[in-house]
Amino acid sequence: MFGRGYNLTLAVFWLLVLAFVLARELILPPEVAAKVAGPQGWVAALVAGAFAAYNLARWWSRRALAENRAVRVNPLAERLPDPDNPEPKWEPNPELDFTRKDDRAGGE
Repeated sequence: MFGRGYNLTLAVFWLLVLAFVLARELILPPEVAAKVAGPQGWVAALVAGAFAAYNLARWWSRRALAENRAVRVNPLAERLPDPDNPEPKWEPNPELDFTRKDDRAGGE
């Protein structure tokens, strides 16, 4: 519905939220960091990390599922003739035919 990269995009968003929550004292000025900081900062980081892990797992599983659904060609299957690219003509070499018994075999 939303495309293949939807869960990956959400995972990146939640990883950015996680990075902001963990490093807000380094990113924000001290006055703003004091207003944003609270006792539930670790809970927000835990929830953002869980959402990021969930979306990464969904993206990975959908990618693996799409890979498994890909059509694979059986190398042992009979090939259909291609009129634009014909098979080369095969001519047996009589010198390499070891099933024939010849007088030229060089035995006594």
